[in-house]
Amino acid sequence: VVVHVVENCVFVPIMVGVVFFLIEFYMGDKFLAFMVLSLVWIGEAYSLISMRSIQTTKHFPCAFFLYFTLFHVYFFSCPFGFSYSALGSTSIFVLHAMIFFWNRYEIPAVINGSVTAGSPRMMQHYQHSQQ
Repeated sequence: VVVHVVENCVFVPIMVGVVFFLIEFYMGDKFLAFMVLSLVWIGEAYSLISMRSIQTTKHFPCAFFLYFTLFHVYFFSCPFGFSYSALGSTSIFVLHAMIFFWNRYEIPAVINGSVTAGSPRMMQHYQHSQQ
C-alpha cells in the first residue's frame, strides 16, 4: 500500500503543473482552466471505459478534437466574449457525441456479440478473425 501511495505521489506535481499551465494559457481564469481540464478528463474517461467498437475508436476522437478546436477558435478570437457559454455549449456537444456514439455503435456491438467479456475491444476481435 505504501509503495502505491508513493508511486501516485509522483503524479501530483505533474497535475499541479498542468493546472498552472492551463491557468496561464486561459489568461488567469482559474475556473475556466479547471473546467477545461475536467471536460478533457471526462472525455478521456469515456474513451478508456466506453470506446470498444471500431467506429467509435476511429471517429469519436475526431469529433472531440473538432469541438475543442471550435471552442479555442472562439476563445482566442473574442478575448472578452462569452467564454463560459462557449465552454458550456462545447460540453453539451461533447456529451451529445458521447451519447450518439454509445447508442449508434457501442450498444449494437454488445448486442451483436462483437464486444464480449472475452474480447473487450472490437479491434482485437477483428484482428483475430483476420488470422
